[in-house]
Amino acid sequence: MKFFKCFLQRNSCKFQRGSRIVNLCCAAAVLIAVLVTTSGCAERDVSSKRLGGRETQKEVLCEITKGPFLLRTLPERAALMWETDRDVTGKVYYGKDKRLKNSVSAGSIAVHYKKRAGGVRADTNAYIHKTWLEDLQPGRKYYYRIDKQGQTYSFQTPSGSSDEVRFVVYGDCRTYPQRHRRIVKQIIKRNVDFVIISGDLVENGGKYQQWGTQFFKPLEGLAESVPVYALKGNHDRSRQKYFEKLLTPSGELSSFSFDYGPVHCYCADNYTGEPGEILSEISKDFRSSRRTWNILSYHEPTVNFGGHWSRWGAPDAMPLYSKIGVDFVLTGHSHLYERFRPVAPKPGTDGNYVTYITSAGGGAPLYGVKSTRFHACAKVVYHFCLFEVKANKLTMDTIDIDGNVIDHLEVTKTAEGLNEEYRRSAVPMRAIQMYRDLHAVELEPLLESPKKGEPFDVVYEMDTPQIGEPVEVRLSLGCEDGTYKLPEAKSYSIGAEGGAFPGRLTATALVETKSKLSEDKEMLLVDPPLWLQCDYRSGRMKGKLRWPVFLRFEED
Repeated sequence: MKFFKCFLQRNSCKFQRGSRIVNLCCAAAVLIAVLVTTSGCAERDVSSKRLGGRETQKEVLCEITKGPFLLRTLPERAALMWETDRDVTGKVYYGKDKRLKNSVSAGSIAVHYKKRAGGVRADTNAYIHKTWLEDLQPGRKYYYRIDKQGQTYSFQTPSGSSDEVRFVVYGDCRTYPQRHRRIVKQIIKRNVDFVIISGDLVENGGKYQQWGTQFFKPLEGLAESVPVYALKGNHDRSRQKYFEKLLTPSGELSSFSFDYGPVHCYCADNYTGEPGEILSEISKDFRSSRRTWNILSYHEPTVNFGGHWSRWGAPDAMPLYSKIGVDFVLTGHSHLYERFRPVAPKPGTDGNYVTYITSAGGGAPLYGVKSTRFHACAKVVYHFCLFEVKANKLTMDTIDIDGNVIDHLEVTKTAEGLNEEYRRSAVPMRAIQMYRDLHAVELEPLLESPKKGEPFDVVYEMDTPQIGEPVEVRLSLGCEDGTYKLPEAKSYSIGAEGGAFPGRLTATALVETKSKLSEDKEMLLVDPPLWLQCDYRSGRMKGKLRWPVFLRFEED
């Protein structure tokens, strides 16, 4: 802009009445100057001294289209990511104060994708930059800026001597970015040290445009100054490896660990590799931890009694976590909130009491969950988990999208383990495993509502995994009094290796029936209600499970 002003002055270009051609030329020059300095990328002349002479170079200014985004902050280094609309070598200026005495350059990773605009799909290029800021000091505040024209941001490196930390965990922020943004606004108010997002960051990891709208955009105002440790979910996988290109720092893997104050965290990618291999890496990591609190996070749960009813890593994961000293397992995948009562180690062992939490209310459509005797809290709600740790005391508040606390936990740890009051609330590991594993029943939907006085079949298959010990199972239909004529129950003896047990039970409606949507609007239920019930016993353990009979349902 200064160049064009100077040009106009030198050439006496004045807007005088009657000089239409001169006026048009000058106006065009001014318009070009404005467009160049206000749009996308521009080129400007900068001077540099070389061998005593003066040489003109061109510095390309680009628009930052994603980020900046803090991928890691460690005591002596930090990883940074950003995206531009031009293929240039980016540069980060950083330092302990705003003079930003240090700098580092970063090349680009090119991404080519189709972008829809105005109903038309057009070829688009984006350029991802990632770099490490080196030679930092623990417990210090640092400032940084992307290129010379960028905004200045700051972040804090973790201190090796601090015994306090405040952090957030949540998952499944995909699909509805407005809801995710509301969650982020609540998190910003809490002044946290780091954030873990346990996967399913976007609805379709192979659609590059979604990474901007569903993940990076909602996190603006937070991820520039607070590291966001993003884990891979099933929706984030793609043959283009966009997750790795965007969110894995140079030289690192998608599974990683870090320490912050009294907490050790391991973030696992439980979609890359076999479960046995992943569990082996988890074991190796936690056996070397020297922190007071050990936190494990990944996407697909090991214990989850709603939504997908996941059992990742079974039957080995739960005994292993207790043995290696894990305190909390934080997962996502099923879009709901559930905190289990602490799970006691196997009798005769000295393992940890482990707390399992499913936190997947970051923006995706919610799933149903019903509280069981194994739950401390179970809710269908958008939320995040806020942890505050001071030495041997851990506090967790689960906060909904409007800022209300919906669950609260306080627990302390001594040389003997977690405080006695918390341990007394524990549930046996085998009891919770059996309840989870025997849920593996698949009901076939009815094709139409039962007609009064006419028999109909409820067809099912119990396909139990390896459950470790024999169990006696009794399957029956249940209903409200006087609504259906019910058949006799069927009994099965299931061995430790599990197995598949198909069958059918024939009932007759005694009243007129209809259908109704379930509370989560995912199923079309028979009304009056009819359900398949499983009563089971194994040694001194016994329990009960129930599944509603439903109709074929095709959503419009």
